[in-house]
Amino acid sequence: MFSCSDIGLACTGKAMPVRKLAKDLIRWYRKHRRPWPWRDNPTPYRVWISEVMLQQTQAKTVIPYYRRFLERFPDVDSLAAASERDILQLWAGLGYYRRARNLHWAAKLIVEKHGEFPRDLKTILELPGVGRYTAGAICSLAFNQEQPVVDGNVRRVISRLEGIQHGETENYFWRRMSEWIPRRHPSDFNQAMMELGATVCLPLHPLCSLCPVEKTCEARRLGIQDQIPAARTRRAVQQSKMVILIFETGSRILLTSAMKV
Repeated sequence: MFSCSDIGLACTGKAMPVRKLAKDLIRWYRKHRRPWPWRDNPTPYRVWISEVMLQQTQAKTVIPYYRRFLERFPDVDSLAAASERDILQLWAGLGYYRRARNLHWAAKLIVEKHGEFPRDLKTILELPGVGRYTAGAICSLAFNQEQPVVDGNVRRVISRLEGIQHGETENYFWRRMSEWIPRRHPSDFNQAMMELGATVCLPLHPLCSLCPVEKTCEARRLGIQDQIPAARTRRAVQQSKMVILIFETGSRILLTSAMKV
C-alpha cells in the first residue's frame, strides 16, 4: 500500500481524477505486471535492447533473442566491440535487420563519444534508430525520469478514459501523458498504462470488469468502450491487370512486364 505522497502527488482537498488514476494504476501494475525479463534490473542498456527488439515484434518472440543477446553482449562496450556479422547472426529470425545495425552503430557512438550510456532525453534521441518512444522509455524505465511514453496501447487507454470517439493528433496523447505522469514512480505509471492496454483495455472486447480505473473511464460510463477506437475506413480495393512477356533464347531469358490499371 502507498499514499498519494508516495507517488509525488498532492492530496490536499478533493483528489482530482488524474491523481486517483495514477494511484490506482500503479497499485494494479505492481500486483499484476507480467514477468518480462527486461523488467529485471532495468539498466539503460537492457531497456534499450529490449525496446528495439520489441519494435513490431511480439514480446513472447523476443524473450529468447533478448536473453541470448545479453548473454553474448552484456553491456554497451561488448556490443560496440563486436563485429556486425556476429550481431546479425544472433539477430537472425527477428527481421528488420536495420534495427541490429543501428544498435551496433549507436553502441560505438556511446563508447567513443560519451563513455557511458547518456542520461538525458536530447542526447539519447541523437542515437541512430532511437525515436521519441524509445528515448522516453529509456529515460523513464531506466532512470525513473518524468518522461512520457506513447504507443498504441497508451493511445487506446487514453481515448477510452476520455471517451474520445474521433482521432486526435499524436501530440495530443504525448501532451496528456506529460500532464498525467507523477513525479515519483513515473516508470511504474508508464508501464502500467501500457500493461493495461495490452492485457485489459484490449482493442476488441475490453475486459472492463478487471480494469482498476473502470470508474474513471468515460467510455465505460457512456457504454461506448467497444466503439473506441473507431474502425478505420478501408480504402477501396483496386483491381489491376498485368501483362508479362517472356523471351527465351538458348540459355538466356528476358522478362518484361507492363501493368494496366
